[in-house]
Amino acid sequence: MKGFNIIRYFLACTVVLLTAASMHGKTIVFSTTDNNLIPEVQCIGFKEDGDSIATWVSNKEGLIDIQIAEGINYITASHPQFSDKVIFYKDLNEGKNIVILSQAVSLNEVVVTPADVQEFTDRTSYRITMKDMASYANVLQSLNVIPNLTVLSNGSVFFEGNQNIKILIDGVDATIQEIQTLSKEDIDKIDVYQTPPLRFINQGVSAVIDIKLKSNIYGGNGGIDLSQAFLPLKGNNSVAFYYNYRQSRFSFLYNNENSHYKKYQKSEVLDYDYNGVNYNKAKEGLDSKNHYDDNNFNLSYQINQPRKFLYNEVV
Repeated sequence: MKGFNIIRYFLACTVVLLTAASMHGKTIVFSTTDNNLIPEVQCIGFKEDGDSIATWVSNKEGLIDIQIAEGINYITASHPQFSDKVIFYKDLNEGKNIVILSQAVSLNEVVVTPADVQEFTDRTSYRITMKDMASYANVLQSLNVIPNLTVLSNGSVFFEGNQNIKILIDGVDATIQEIQTLSKEDIDKIDVYQTPPLRFINQGVSAVIDIKLKSNIYGGNGGIDLSQAFLPLKGNNSVAFYYNYRQSRFSFLYNNENSHYKKYQKSEVLDYDYNGVNYNKAKEGLDSKNHYDDNNFNLSYQINQPRKFLYNEVV
């Protein structure tokens, strides 16, 4: 009888532990606006730096159970019949969380009106109005008005839940800093290639976003991105300037990365006897320095004749 009580006590403790563990878990239930559950939602968990570390697929009850949450910063949810959604892990409560997905075909959810969209065999072209752009800090953030395209505050860009996309300016590879410094008045249209052109397929790119600029543009723009610490000295800073004249575009990009560290060694006095002889030595600690600076810049010239040719030269 005593052994039976021990077994029953052990089983009770196990149930309590399992219950406590489940209480600290987080689950997401995907639902439509009219409370219909959504199965087969593809979910990817990302770290803050954009690396994917976990995947889930919602079951027939529209539920995913997040057991391994270490390092997850945000989760992307995608489904062919619904608009993509980005969910930040810190915003989830312990236990069940209801997440509403909107129908992708609902015109009320599409900011870009049909008059601003042109369908081609290889791409879809969007024209973003100045009224829509005015709601965003820069051109990069304004891309959020394009269906299935998501731009986070840290500059990470997702299309249909995927981050392996290529962004171009007039067909030329562009950096995030360059896009952020574009003038909103310079933008003509945004071409979205859901099937990448042949030159990008071997790079593992899932989609291409090409930002087309207007012709006969005058004037310039610039931007500064600073990320600097002083104790210890550590930073990654960039400066970009651009000037447009008709179909010509001049650019200057500068990047500075620095990290100077000092490690202090302790001064010591050694006083000991050996073979009847007394030794007394002073050891002075010296600073150990790790000095690293990386400065680079490039100048580029680009000329664009719409529907004729594009020439780009980088020095």
